[in-house]
Amino acid sequence: MKMIFKKMSMRKRMILFFSIPPIMLLFLLLIIFYPKILDKYKQQVQYSFQQSVSQAVSFLENYVQNMTYLGEMIENNGEVQEILSSDTFREDRNVDVQYDEFYRLNKEFGRFEFDNSIYRFVLYVPDSLVYSTNSYYFYGESRLE
Repeated sequence: MKMIFKKMSMRKRMILFFSIPPIMLLFLLLIIFYPKILDKYKQQVQYSFQQSVSQAVSFLENYVQNMTYLGEMIENNGEVQEILSSDTFREDRNVDVQYDEFYRLNKEFGRFEFDNSIYRFVLYVPDSLVYSTNSYYFYGESRLE
């Protein structure tokens, strides 16, 4: 080993002796502080994850509450109630009466959707109705299967 150092130029020896101690010190500090840095990093990731989950749960709760509220608004809407509670709603009727129902229900659902654009309203109606194949606001009951 001494022979190797003796053969080196003075410049190379100085570079070697002045660079090895700081590198060793840096390596030692890295070994000492790595677990602490890793622990802090894990804590930050866990905190971020908990915040994300909390925010997602809050969003879903709010979304479901709004959806329930809107469902109740539709359920209590006078126009919708009048049409759906009619004694003749499930009976075979003229096409013009069915189109009138379709127009009135479509108008009400369109108004609700305009006011609350993130929600989509669908009503399952008897397959015998002309507008049961509308596939926007109305689906036939056979699609429930």
